[in-house]
Amino acid sequence: MIETIGRLKEKYPSISQYYSTTVTKDPDSDNAIDITWSEKKTLDNKSAINGIYCLRTNNQTMDEKTLWKTYTTLTDLESVDFS
Repeated sequence: MIETIGRLKEKYPSISQYYSTTVTKDPDSDNAIDITWSEKKTLDNKSAINGIYCLRTNNQTMDEKTLWKTYTTLTDLESVDFS
């Protein structure tokens, strides 16, 4: 369990810095009996963990605004449930 948590922290360092994880081991075996986590730092600047979008197109007639609007419209349409 500790190795798995370590791999996750390594894979997601930008968010793992904000949390502390404790694994409680069973005294009679090597099994974990409890996992707890808590915030280490407050997120004063939540924009620090925002994602980044990078759109690529071969359409040279669209400006950035039009491209983004087209992308979000297509995303909205794809999420519609027609059932």
